[in-house]
Amino acid sequence: MERKELLNLVKSMDVEANYEKSYRFAQTYVFNLQRKKEKTSDGLFEVLNCYKKDPESVRWFFGITGKDESKIIGITKWCDYIINHNELKKLSLEELNYVFGCCARLCKVKKSR
Repeated sequence: MERKELLNLVKSMDVEANYEKSYRFAQTYVFNLQRKKEKTSDGLFEVLNCYKKDPESVRWFFGITGKDESKIIGITKWCDYIINHNELKKLSLEELNYVFGCCARLCKVKKSR
């Protein structure tokens, strides 16, 4: 995909301010897949599916303490959104890394406003 198409995809993504940490996680995970010379993003979608099914693992992994269930619900909602986003499944690891990085920056901008 060309950069312009990727930016259009980023504009269509759900970039709520509280999703920044989730997008950073996805970007880092994809980067590590690239370092391991993986060819597909299947590993990312499998992990997100596990988080969606087991909210307690989300609490531990993202360092959520206390009884704030809204953060867990937000992350599981985000996981569901990413898993069901067909455009993302078609992208290469490099393209996913770019898209998640842009989304994380947009979330950060929204948070600072």
